[in-house]
Amino acid sequence: MKTDYLLLAVLTATFGFILWYYASATLRLPRTYQIQFDINVPFMNRYLRSRVLMFVLFALVPYVLIAVWKVIGDVTLTDLGISFIWNGRSSLWITVSIPLIVLYNLFTGKSDANLTEYPEIRVTRWTARVLLLSACTWALQIFALEFLFRGLLLQSIGNYVGTPISILLCTGIYSLTQYFRSNRDFLFSIPYSLLACYIVIDADSLLPVMVIHLADALSKEWFSVWRHPEIRTA
Repeated sequence: MKTDYLLLAVLTATFGFILWYYASATLRLPRTYQIQFDINVPFMNRYLRSRVLMFVLFALVPYVLIAVWKVIGDVTLTDLGISFIWNGRSSLWITVSIPLIVLYNLFTGKSDANLTEYPEIRVTRWTARVLLLSACTWALQIFALEFLFRGLLLQSIGNYVGTPISILLCTGIYSLTQYFRSNRDFLFSIPYSLLACYIVIDADSLLPVMVIHLADALSKEWFSVWRHPEIRTA
């Protein structure tokens, strides 16, 4: 079962990312500080679809293979070392991390480096509907990322080489998937993944890293929308 588990995790990470990357047209669109996409109505929808697609490829498909089709045997996610329990360690990590993240994003939200990249959906008018759709799809994407990298990969590799090496390998793979992003995001992905892997092992749960990651993404987006000189909310 260990070999099948590792093979499933590696294939999901490899072919899932390749399919997602080539299906996400937004990754090949030019980036610019200036807002220029309001004339292109489908632009926002492409970003939303790319996040949903990541959820399908990184989380839904492997879950169906494991829980419904039983491709690696009659096992549960708990048997595979994946849980979403809320415990004291989860509460501690969330309580300590979220205020620091929000404060950091608040103070860096107005910088040129941040506003060049965020918000990802480059439209000038952010209505309540846009904010809600973006938040919901962020939640799906982050669930998928953590489920795959800090769940399937971390646990399956750890069965063979132990926790320290598993953390390093998962961090290396995760950072490679961030290579196409800005240098700042790519470099930040390395310490983030190291810490996220440690939190999952310490809390024995994926829940705290999902909440922390989502808090980072949403606060960064909301502060960027608020601070961007060319964006208006309605």
